[in-house]
Amino acid sequence: MEPFAVEKKDLEAYTLLGYRVRDFIHLTLLWQRVQEGLDLLEGVPNLGPDHLADTLRTASLGWLASLVDPHKSAVNAFRVWPKIFPHRKTEIENAERLLAPHMKTLQAFRDTVAFHSNKSIKEYQKARAGIKNPDFIKATEGFLDFAEQMLNEEERVLGLSKARASMEGKAALS
Repeated sequence: MEPFAVEKKDLEAYTLLGYRVRDFIHLTLLWQRVQEGLDLLEGVPNLGPDHLADTLRTASLGWLASLVDPHKSAVNAFRVWPKIFPHRKTEIENAERLLAPHMKTLQAFRDTVAFHSNKSIKEYQKARAGIKNPDFIKATEGFLDFAEQMLNEEERVLGLSKARASMEGKAALS
């Protein structure tokens, strides 16, 4: 693949997105492992593995909401990826279309449960019920799979890994 010019602001946004996507994947994988029986809290007083799994799922979905947040100041994956991977534009648009019908549910969950908290138990339960919809689950799993593909794609894009590593060194995120 031929290298192409990437603007510094787009590479910076992609670097930040990369951190966030990896966090989302890590949280989701931890949630899946806990559901499979991994005891991360052995010896620590807790409410049990189901509660830990729920905590990880809540954080994972909150993270996902931030990755696709339409606000102009947000690092939205669907706005950043086409600038870095123009040859995957159609696939990126397809991934966005898969998640689009569930954006209100995702944003409501983030705003009511994950990153903010609503005092109403009814609203809390409504937001939690929305994430149990099989179509919602399929869409979020589809995004996870696509996000992993995009991370793997960065290794194939000539020059991006070195440029990104240089940018990460300058950003010095901790």
